[in-house]
Amino acid sequence: MNQLKKRTISALTFATIIFISIEFGFNTFLSLQILIGFIVLSELGKLLDMSKWIIIHYVLLIPLCYLLIIYPFIENIFLASSLVMHIFLVFNLFNGKIGKITRIQKHMICLTYLIMGFTLFINISIIDGYFDKLVILLIYLIIWLNDLFAFVIGRKFGKHKLFPSISPNKTWEGIIGSLILTLVFSIILSNYFLKTNINKVILISSTISIIGPIGDLIESKFKRQASLKDSGSIMPGHGGLYDRMDGTILLGPWLYLLLKFI
Repeated sequence: MNQLKKRTISALTFATIIFISIEFGFNTFLSLQILIGFIVLSELGKLLDMSKWIIIHYVLLIPLCYLLIIYPFIENIFLASSLVMHIFLVFNLFNGKIGKITRIQKHMICLTYLIMGFTLFINISIIDGYFDKLVILLIYLIIWLNDLFAFVIGRKFGKHKLFPSISPNKTWEGIIGSLILTLVFSIILSNYFLKTNINKVILISSTISIIGPIGDLIESKFKRQASLKDSGSIMPGHGGLYDRMDGTILLGPWLYLLLKFI
């Protein structure tokens, strides 16, 4: 089976599981997301060479997730912590040296970038006080469309490398083309199928198209620092779950901020 077929089957299987969890309600969706969080934590721990310390963050994942659900007023702490870490991670992209990240920095990456960022993503689904299946389904669809368009356009037309020292397969053509096509398809979805607010959809689509690829670059930098091609092997054609969720994790705080305060 060629790589594209493997990638397609894995993606469709993953999408089906996500759709089913959304359809069954918030508790099922939350349980699946927490399971995904544990797997991604394990894969990130391997990339950061701290597998024996990752148990600390396993212990924190569920309490912090429920803490934000029960006490939503602490959202500002989660947002501020995550966004400050994003600044650090973007600076790390431009650090030409494949240097070592300190142990404290690694723990802070797991806590603020992954756990808090992922928790904020989960809580987008209940941001208005009820489980909004439509908004979380729309976000997942747009993320997947954006990934698909970037992959296809980049392979077909990509000539100008986006960040060759970190991710040699990413191109400006793929990024720009996926931004435009994702926006068009998101508007079509909004107008003819999901009947959602068009302005909100345009903001969500634009945010995903701009922030999502940065999440992929951040993970690629971790992989280069660890001298590994993939974060895992659970998803044939993609690698690990972190390889599939890297953009989603980074998007969590930004989409939460967008939908909550704008």
